[in-house]
Amino acid sequence: GSGFIPNRREPREWNASQIWRQASDDTVKIQLTDQVYSHRNAVVSPNGRWIAFSADPELRPDSVIQAERDSIARLPYDAARDEAPRNDSDIFLIPASGGELRRLTTMDGSERGILWSPDSRQIAFVSSLARTSSSRIWIVDARGGEPRNILGDWRYEPRDVAWMPNGKLVMSASIGGRTALFHVDPGNGEITEVIAGRRRINEFSYDQDFGKVAFVATSVDKPTELFLADIDGGNERRLTGFNDALNQEIAWPGAERFTYESVGGLEIEAWLQFPYGYEPGKRYPLVLYIHGGPHSAYGEGWFDEFHNLTGAGMFVLYTNPRGSSGYGADFTYSPRGRWG
Repeated sequence: GSGFIPNRREPREWNASQIWRQASDDTVKIQLTDQVYSHRNAVVSPNGRWIAFSADPELRPDSVIQAERDSIARLPYDAARDEAPRNDSDIFLIPASGGELRRLTTMDGSERGILWSPDSRQIAFVSSLARTSSSRIWIVDARGGEPRNILGDWRYEPRDVAWMPNGKLVMSASIGGRTALFHVDPGNGEITEVIAGRRRINEFSYDQDFGKVAFVATSVDKPTELFLADIDGGNERRLTGFNDALNQEIAWPGAERFTYESVGGLEIEAWLQFPYGYEPGKRYPLVLYIHGGPHSAYGEGWFDEFHNLTGAGMFVLYTNPRGSSGYGADFTYSPRGRWG
């Protein structure tokens, strides 16, 4: 095959991503854009009048952008250059039928996760102002103006953001080793936790009216299953029993969660998972499990490797040291440029 890199004897070819339109009952595709730069994350407004997308702030050809990145990648690390805020993409609008381009944002960062408000008057998006700063949810008027950071200095970072018909946003976030679902009021930035617990939750899916939410969840002693709840977290119930037979056959030990103070007074989250058949006062071997990355995280989820060890009669100690994900960008990037 062609391998992982282009053959240096041949010029690299570039084909910028364009926006097309196609009716659901037709096979004819109509090209709306034809430019040297790529149009990404295209989203149509609910009223069908506008298309929002992200692109290079200077609308440069893809080849120029890649050449710049390749050149910088060859240079030694330089904090002043590599950690400085930079503008990697902006949001633009075009009419749904095609036409003149209109720039909506000019801020630092890389705008992504474009979301139209239900009334098509505002756009929410996720962006980090710098490579090592926490992701925030921003809202900007579709007619233009200054984007607003609606999460303020909240420590954690948003995921799975959606705009509900009542005007509020719903999002998930890793709160250290656990996951939770939140409602966010764009008017005052109030954040309300609606689905929580000592567990990992992912793959959120909402019904059309945002009255219900389905999700996948797991905890240390419970393998993965599918759940359904009201959008406010009420009436939660488990929908599947894929692991019921296994759970009756095998006893999954739980884990004790604790925190400790590390270098510089930084709080570290940790778990001690108990051996099968643990008897207080009896001595057991202990295995220290260390995750890679370091931008990764252990947490409140079922993990077969841990259960293999506890099932063999050992304690398992696992932690999320500085550099781990799920504790905000300051924590995640604290070792950057300071390895060892």
